[in-house]
Amino acid sequence: MYTVLVSGFFGMMYYICLLFACTDIQAAINGESSNPDLTLTDNAATNVFILACGQKGGAGLAWLIIINLFFAGIIITIIFIHHHYLFIR
Repeated sequence: MYTVLVSGFFGMMYYICLLFACTDIQAAINGESSNPDLTLTDNAATNVFILACGQKGGAGLAWLIIINLFFAGIIITIIFIHHHYLFIR
């Protein structure tokens, strides 16, 4: 229970820091940047990463979250299968 609360708290703090680092929220929402060096996507969360950390840093953070969610899904599936097997026995 406490792990969920602590993770949620620090996750929100992370996003608040990113939003303060992002100078153009409207560009993140619309996907249109005034900077010609930045190519924004249709995803607002990825655009916040790109605007806060640059093109390569934003792409790296987006991939880090995708990989993290993938492995979290695998771990949850393994735990579910393990508990299901134990309850059947």
